[in-house]
Amino acid sequence: MALTLSSGWQATSDMALATLKNLGSGQSLYEVITNLQAQIDACYAILSAQEGLVYDHENTSGLNFAYKAGVIDDGTGTPVVVAAGTIALTASQTNYIMVNAAGTVSKSTSGWEAGKRPLAIVVAGSAGFAFEDVTDRRGFIVNPADSSIAKVLLDDDIQARLSIGDFTIGAESANAIDVTIQLQDASGNAISEVRLVDIWLADAVNGGVCTTAPDGGWSITTGTLFETITANKYARVLSNTDGEIVIRVTHAAGAKTLYLALLQSGDKVTYSGAITFA
Repeated sequence: MALTLSSGWQATSDMALATLKNLGSGQSLYEVITNLQAQIDACYAILSAQEGLVYDHENTSGLNFAYKAGVIDDGTGTPVVVAAGTIALTASQTNYIMVNAAGTVSKSTSGWEAGKRPLAIVVAGSAGFAFEDVTDRRGFIVNPADSSIAKVLLDDDIQARLSIGDFTIGAESANAIDVTIQLQDASGNAISEVRLVDIWLADAVNGGVCTTAPDGGWSITTGTLFETITANKYARVLSNTDGEIVIRVTHAAGAKTLYLALLQSGDKVTYSGAITFA
């Protein structure tokens, strides 16, 4: 699984280079080395933070998914240590692995559950799964449990990372309802760039993937389908350059109410209002 470097890493490495350049501008060698060590420590902290609760390939066996130790925030600012462990997956199913505020790791085959933070999606076979069957879905900051590293400082684009969505439910026309999503940052400002998000239809607010898809399915009229996870129920979608997505839901066989769920940053899930067919 590839390790993605954050913009915080880039900024810190740039500072380290600037520290070296100061050797010729009045600083002693000792001062330069001391400052450089501080920047290296900061880089290490950023890299280490991305390793918490990650898939542990070496200790995985069969259908037992192993994960490394980590620390999460319980939602009140209190750190919760999550020990390394394993969880048994369901064979021949897509498994959604997540952790709650108490640090308990669980899995579901029907989608993400309310109040829990995604860790990974695993497409399991009849007796196990391969490395490439695991998709890292961690979107929150964690530190290794066996580390004394302080919390990583969030970089300047934190508002964009903790993003949400604004939903507009259109009127039903010819058995179709358009749901417009405008992606926003945590302050409610529209995001004007392409974003990759998870979208699914739910039977209720705070619900997982709906039991029965609308009989006419759905289509993306604004944005681009990136990956279908469950046909007409769950997909990964790219917004347009204005951060907008429009989903057309079609249903003809009588009354039905659904909700569109949006997962942007791997953690926070927002739900639309009711999508009601008469």
